[in-house]
Amino acid sequence: ISASRDKTARLWTPMDDNTYSLRKTFKGHPKYVSCIISMGPTEEYPSGLILTGGQDGKIRGYLPDVEEPLFLLEGHSENVTSLYHSKFGTFISGSWDKTAKVWFNRKCMMTLTGHD
Repeated sequence: ISASRDKTARLWTPMDDNTYSLRKTFKGHPKYVSCIISMGPTEEYPSGLILTGGQDGKIRGYLPDVEEPLFLLEGHSENVTSLYHSKFGTFISGSWDKTAKVWFNRKCMMTLTGHD
């Protein structure tokens, strides 16, 4: 998977000749995409989930074979620059707004402050 300033994220498939083939281009970001993670299959998302963070301060969730976002998470006021998948279905986002947020079931459960 890759994120880009062209306002897209992309999913790549490895080929037998050690190259990669484009499988899907994810759209829906009005500004550049600054980070991306892939989460494995769950009961709710049997094919897994791809999360992207963007310059608009929003996080978008995609199914691997659907180019438009399944959902949009709002909570950051500036560029989302990092995403981390943690245990038990939670993930953490970091932003230029000097916060980190812990997410579970599409809801912000906690905001961590203290960065300068």
